[in-house]
Amino acid sequence: MRSNLLVIGNYGYVNNQIDGQTIKTRNIYKLLKSKEEYIGYVNYYDTQQFKVSWKYVLKMFIIMIKYDKIIIIPGFNFMEYIFPAVFIISKIYKISLDIIVVGGWLYKYLQVRKLHTFIVKQVGSIFPQSNILTAKLNCHLNQNNVLTLHNFRMHNHLPLHSIKKYDNELRIVFMARITREKGIDLIIGLAERIYNTIPFKNIYIDFYGPLFYKDEEEYLFDEMRKYKNLKYKGLIEPHNVYKTLSKYDVLLLPTRYPGEGFPGSILDAYIAGIPVIVSRWMNLPEFVNHEETGFIFDLDNEQSLYSFVLRLYNDRNLLDRMKNNAMKESKKYSSEFAWQVLEKRILNN
Repeated sequence: MRSNLLVIGNYGYVNNQIDGQTIKTRNIYKLLKSKEEYIGYVNYYDTQQFKVSWKYVLKMFIIMIKYDKIIIIPGFNFMEYIFPAVFIISKIYKISLDIIVVGGWLYKYLQVRKLHTFIVKQVGSIFPQSNILTAKLNCHLNQNNVLTLHNFRMHNHLPLHSIKKYDNELRIVFMARITREKGIDLIIGLAERIYNTIPFKNIYIDFYGPLFYKDEEEYLFDEMRKYKNLKYKGLIEPHNVYKTLSKYDVLLLPTRYPGEGFPGSILDAYIAGIPVIVSRWMNLPEFVNHEETGFIFDLDNEQSLYSFVLRLYNDRNLLDRMKNNAMKESKKYSSEFAWQVLEKRILNN
């Protein structure tokens, strides 16, 4: 007898990898598991096992045929090499198949892959993270099986930033992979400007995030030795994210990462009750109301990044207003809104 729903994706359980992909995948599974009374039995398969041995790919194929419905949350390699086989098996065994997209890469990916485009057209539904990507995919695929599923979190955090204020300092946080694609070089440039401006030495910047690449790690630590207002604080465990972020005044994400979708760090900042400063890159402007929930700066204008930081430092009323707006904005990305998008397709397919 078949079970109901299998959620396939990179959960990062093999080595406790914590990043945007694994957090989003875990949240999707957690949400669907909480709705078992409507869906039926919900289980997961962690594709990070593929890095241990290719036998886990074969094991996944065998497990798949026990389910009526499958949701895949693919990365690039899964989509490139494994997805076609998943699709064929789903057709042979008449399994409902849907795709949830993490990041903003799928549209460009499909533009140069006719076979994958043809296959994707045959799945039940596709759920990108942004309205911009949804519109592009609907246009490219020429059909209406693409629905926006914004990033979301399941939490019970109540922001407490009003309890403690730093009237004579500004605390900035970066929370993402430690790479120059995510903008750590721009932050270091910002730190240099701040450190060389005597009145603003009490603006502090802390980095949190995984160190995947040795050259990026060496670059960061070499630069930190120059500026006392920079610190690397390691990883934040998921259960401590909001408590940690709420100690800061603003989150900075000057990314130029080509696969950027709806960064979870923006949503985490809103839930923690702090605004964001982000680069005008890909879909990011869709998620930040300029001068309301944060600031958007152009990557070729680093002076504007510096200016926005000084505005928050000098105008505490503006900072407090943006913190309140961030809290309100976070309510748009609740798990219940996500379920409203998913339930009709999952329950009716």
